[in-house]
Amino acid sequence: MDWFHWCFVPEVRKYLASKQLPFNVFLILGNAPGHPEPEELNTEGTEVIYLPPYTTSLIQPLDQGVIRTF
Repeated sequence: MDWFHWCFVPEVRKYLASKQLPFNVFLILGNAPGHPEPEELNTEGTEVIYLPPYTTSLIQPLDQGVIRTF
């Protein structure tokens, strides 16, 4: 949560402001048990969703062959 609130949000705000774009962010995270609930990452202008379980290796090409679901 520290990374999200103290690194991600300020850097994205700064980047979007430099491009004169509104702060509207859609963050997609893998379904890892260590991630906080989406409500805990609630910041105005952001929407956080998680990938469905066991789909990361299907959706992210770099993970194919590394993450296996049996």
